[in-house]
Amino acid sequence: MADSTVKASAQVRRDAGTQRDRPPTIRDVAELAGVATSTVSRALARPDRVNPRTRVRIEEAAAELNYVPSSQARGLSSGRTNAVAVLVPDITNPFYFDIIRGTQHQLKAAGVTQLLVDTEESSEMEPGRAA
Repeated sequence: MADSTVKASAQVRRDAGTQRDRPPTIRDVAELAGVATSTVSRALARPDRVNPRTRVRIEEAAAELNYVPSSQARGLSSGRTNAVAVLVPDITNPFYFDIIRGTQHQLKAAGVTQLLVDTEESSEMEPGRAA
């Protein structure tokens, strides 16, 4: 490795270690590995499409930085969030507890995130409204 690359790698490691306010990004992994972000993306998504030595360098950089792919970022690029919204009219109503818990367990088992939404619809009639 060239001297400037070693210095840049050391700086990325120092920066990643001191920036506790955000998790490492694919850009941080790319800088540390000395490759483009697209190469990191390809190496993590389709490892067979990257030179084995480059892939190992990327995997080592990702491990050193404790990089975890962002499901939100993947959702943006793929158009799929792997999340399902469950809407209930009143979250405090005990009737919905088993429904909420059951969907949560089933969705989690399927690798899907449940978003719970309380629509705040009252079962009582609002004053002044006709039936």
